[in-house]
Order: sequence, then structure tokens, then C-alpha cells
Amino acid sequence: RHIEVRVIYRIVFSALAVFALSTSGLYAQYLTDAVALQSTQSVPAAPAAIHPAAMGATFEGDGEEKSGFLGVLYSMVLPGMGEMYAGRMDRGMYPLITEAGLWLGLIGVNTYGSWVRDDARTFARQHAGVDPAGKADEFWVHIENYRDLYDYNNQRLIERRLDELYPDEASFQWQWDSETSRKYYKDRRILSDEMSNAVSFFVLGMVANRIWSAIQAGVFVRRHNATSEQRATLLPTMRSSLVHRMGQVDELRFTFSW
Repeated sequence: RHIEVRVIYRIVFSALAVFALSTSGLYAQYLTDAVALQSTQSVPAAPAAIHPAAMGATFEGDGEEKSGFLGVLYSMVLPGMGEMYAGRMDRGMYPLITEAGLWLGLIGVNTYGSWVRDDARTFARQHAGVDPAGKADEFWVHIENYRDLYDYNNQRLIERRLDELYPDEASFQWQWDSETSRKYYKDRRILSDEMSNAVSFFVLGMVANRIWSAIQAGVFVRRHNATSEQRATLLPTMRSSLVHRMGQVDELRFTFSW
């Protein structure tokens, strides 16, 4: 139980970290775009160039209009595809690379966990004489805590847990050749369980990556379809102000608006 709780804490913390990094990365991208937009607006325009908005005209974004639903759907299927659909391959490559890394990690951890489990069971056959045929996972957990079948059954009789007794047959017999071997097997089996539980981290990471990519895709499709004047309002802004109390500056306050 202690191991399961520790693994759950790791998964929750990792998921929050992925979400925080994704959110901060997205906001950093928006701030970069905002600076670039302000820089282009600060350059003096040539006298002959008259903005169409000054004459009451509006114009659409470059290219054909995109579907926000399709952008989000593409990102949910494969992170990064929604951004590419909106014409932002430079932004779509990040969640796409992240997805590839998560899949490689998932396959690697799952493969290593299976290898450790098989190695531990082979060790149990060699050092405790375990017959693996038809044994449930609970059996492999029980043998790590008792030297042999008789110790296990005696403890169950003392606790009056008669439904958990194993039959006194050759196929259920085991006897560790040393305490060191039993502890080594226990450590390896626990490690295999931790590897299996770690798979949940990568699954949660994939979910967070899809949410991150879907948010980006929706915003970029919206900006693609918007007029140039509307695009400026889609960028987040930040204002700072000093708060005075008792004639002195008490705090510096930042206000973010969308």
C-alpha cells in the first residue's frame, strides 16, 4: 500500500508538472507573438500605404477559412496536427515531438517492467523451486513474504483466513534457499510493479499533451480566420500597477487580461 501511494503521488505531481509547463509554454508563445506584433506596429508606415480599417473596410486572414472543430479534433487524434492544419507548423512540432517522446517512454518502461517481472519469476523458480504453471499474480506476491508453503498456510490458519490457504500439493510448494534470495526476489517483483504503475504517468502526459495541443489549435484557427484588427485583441495583455497604502508603496500588482 505504501508503494501504491508513493506511485500515485508521483503520477499526480508529474501530471501537474506537465500541465504547468504546457500552460506556461503556450503563454510564452503568445507573449512572443505580442512583442512581434507591437514591433511591426511601431515601424512608421510609408505615406502611400493606407490601412483599410481607416476607411471602414475589413479583410479576412490569409488563405481559406479553417474549421476550429477540425483543428481541435486533429490535435486530439495526434497532437500537433491541429496547429499544422491552422498553418502553424512551427508551433505544432513541439506537441508532436512531445507525443513521440511519451510513446517511446511508455514502450520502454513497459518493456523493462515486463523483463524485470519475468526475471524475478525465473529467479523464484531457481531459488525456491516454484512451479509457475497456472499461478495467479497473488501467488507471486505471497511467496515473497514467507520462506515456504507451510509458513504461509500456518499464518493463514492463525488469522482464520481459511479461504486463502493453498493446497498441500507439489505444484504449490516453494522453499527459499536463503533469506537473501527471498529479499532479492521481493525487491525485483516490487520494481516490476512500480514500472507497470509508471505507465500511468505517460498516459496522463499524453492526455495533457492533447489538451495543450487542442487549445493551441483552437487559438491559431481563430487567429487565422480573424481580421488583422481582431488578431491583436486575441493576444493576452499584462498591466502593472503600484498599490499605495498609508502613503507608501505596498505592493506591485500585475493584471493579465484576454
